[in-house]
Amino acid sequence: MWVKTGPELSVVAFLSTESTRRRERRAETARRGINGPRAGGRRAAPRLWSRSRSRSRTRSRSRSVSSTEMPCGPCEFVFLLLGLHLTCGQASFPEHMVLAKVDDTVHLSCRTNFQDSLSWKHKESDVVPSGFRMIQGKELILEGVDIPLTGQYSCWRGGQKLDQMDLLLTEEDEFDNEEQLSCSAQTYNCTFTCSWSLTGFTAARLTYQRDGETSAPWVSPRSKTSNSERRTFEFTLSLSDSPFAEESAPLVVTGEAVSSSHYLRRVHQFYLRDIVQPDPPQFVQCEKMGNVIDVTVHPADTWAQPLSYFPLIHQIEFELRNDGKTHQSNDTKIPKEISKLRVRSRDPLVPSPWSQWTPWKNVKQNKQWRSDGDTIVCRKRKGPKKTPKRPKNKHHKSHLGKKHRMY
Repeated sequence: MWVKTGPELSVVAFLSTESTRRRERRAETARRGINGPRAGGRRAAPRLWSRSRSRSRTRSRSRSVSSTEMPCGPCEFVFLLLGLHLTCGQASFPEHMVLAKVDDTVHLSCRTNFQDSLSWKHKESDVVPSGFRMIQGKELILEGVDIPLTGQYSCWRGGQKLDQMDLLLTEEDEFDNEEQLSCSAQTYNCTFTCSWSLTGFTAARLTYQRDGETSAPWVSPRSKTSNSERRTFEFTLSLSDSPFAEESAPLVVTGEAVSSSHYLRRVHQFYLRDIVQPDPPQFVQCEKMGNVIDVTVHPADTWAQPLSYFPLIHQIEFELRNDGKTHQSNDTKIPKEISKLRVRSRDPLVPSPWSQWTPWKNVKQNKQWRSDGDTIVCRKRKGPKKTPKRPKNKHHKSHLGKKHRMY
C-alpha cells in the first residue's frame, strides 16, 4: 500500500472524487434509460475519442480535468500516479548550472538582495546543516560532492523562493558515454544538420562559431529518438555565410548535454566543404551508342545551382548480363551488355563523401519496354538530320556551253 503526502495526495483525492461522480452519473443515466436500448433494439453508438481532444488535454495538463474528458478508474489512476514518479532527469536545460567534480567543495550562492537568514532546499527536502553541509549568509557550502548531492537547490525566505540552481558533475575523463556527434550538409547552402547519440543524458543543445566571431544562439533538437537508455538528438543549424564565399576558418560546433546528475561538453571542428554529402541523384537516362551506353545523371533538386560553379561527378555501378559481376566506372560510357545499374555523386573539388547510391534500376534495350520506377530503357541515339542534296540541273552544263560558244 502506498502512503503519499503533498501533491500526490491531492491528485489521489481529486481522482477518487471524480471517479465517484462519474459512477453516480452512469447510474443516473442508466436509471433514466438514456444509454439503454432504443426503439428497434439498437444500442446507442459508442462515443469515440477525438485526437484533437487528446492533444488539447496533453497541452493543458496544468488545468483541471473534467470527468467527461478523462475516464477515471483503477487502471487509469495507477497509470497517472506512476507517471508522476517515473518522469526523471532533465527534460530541458537548467537556467543556472553549477558544475563540479567528484569530491570538490562547492559554494552555492543565492542571487538575491535579501540580507537576513535564508533556508535551503535540495530538490523537495530541507537542507539541514551538518559536517559536510554548511550555511553561511547567502551561501550553501557542500563538501565532498558526489552523485547523491547533485540536483536542484533553491534558497527561500519563509515560503518565498528567491533563487534556484542545479549542481551537476563533470567527469569527461571517467564518464564512459560512447557519444557520437556527427554533422553533414546536403549542399552549399546556409544549413547543416548534426546528430548526437548519447547514453544516460536526457537533454542536449548545440551552438557554433568561427574564429573571431560571436557564438550563435543555442539550438535545441528538432527531434529525439530513444532506444533503451540511448537517445539520438537531431539538430538543424543555420549559417549566415554566403554559399559562394570561401571558408577561411573552420566551424567549431559545441555541444552540451545534461542528466539529473551529470553534465557533458563536446567540441567538434570542421570545414563545411568537408561534410557536404549530396542527396542521391534525381533520375538517370541512357542511350545506346554502338557497343556502349551513354548514361546521363541528373543531380538532386537540393543541390546548389548553377552546376558550372557547383559541379558534381558521378560514379556508376553496373551488373553485367552474362556473368552477373558488378563493376564501377567514373565514366558515363559503360558497356552495352548490362542488366542493371545505380549511380551516386560527389563534389569533385574537395574530398567530400559520396552520396548514397540510388536504388538499382533494371536496364532494357528493346523498344517495346517503357521506363518506370524500377526500369530504364536505353534507346538508340538519334543522329542529326541529314540535309537533303539539291538536285542537279540538267540544263546547267548545256547553258554554260551555249554561253561559252557565244564568245
